[in-house]
Amino acid sequence: MENGLIENRLRRPNLIQGGTVYSIIVLLFLFIGSRVQKTELYSGVVITEYIIILLPPLALLVFYRFDVKKVLRLNKTGFLTILVVFLIMVFILPLVGIVNLANLLIVRSIFGKIMLAQIPAAQNGVELLRGLFVIGVSAGICEEVLFRGFLMRCFERFGQVKAILATSFLFALLHVDFQKLFGTFFLGAVIGFIVYRSDSLLNGMFAHFTNNAIVV
Repeated sequence: MENGLIENRLRRPNLIQGGTVYSIIVLLFLFIGSRVQKTELYSGVVITEYIIILLPPLALLVFYRFDVKKVLRLNKTGFLTILVVFLIMVFILPLVGIVNLANLLIVRSIFGKIMLAQIPAAQNGVELLRGLFVIGVSAGICEEVLFRGFLMRCFERFGQVKAILATSFLFALLHVDFQKLFGTFFLGAVIGFIVYRSDSLLNGMFAHFTNNAIVV
């Protein structure tokens, strides 16, 4: 009961602030992020994640003097919770695959073909570690701060379910891959549920990392 009252009194960023930050990130990604990633994938992703995706929401929270730790739900987690999150992410992988397959069938029926972008396969241990850091760790931290941390707080005034769904939709859109739109949306919704249920963004980061690490 006391935690609920504290949660209700928490000062959250509003929709205008959230929309502004998201719009800035989309523009930066389209004009800068996509170009630097074409030049060199991994360094481009690092620039995109830490400068384009992570910096704007953190800058706004600091500038307007929000309680960053509480807004982002930077609460502790535990070994058992991490284990449960890992099992959830492994379990839903086939479901994400089925959703993505349905998405691809729809795209092919409309456009007549599909074009899948693949992450370069690691040729040695160093490349594997680089991939895990860039695609797993960096994306897990930066994207979770933006979506399940910052933006989900902006939509909370409409209820938890709507906040998860709205954030998952924006999450899927930012990936700019309509061939995997449904799967990315579903994945975002699962991670959003994990964050809400555990009240810790750290679990969302680990869930995101787990998914991306398996892909790598």
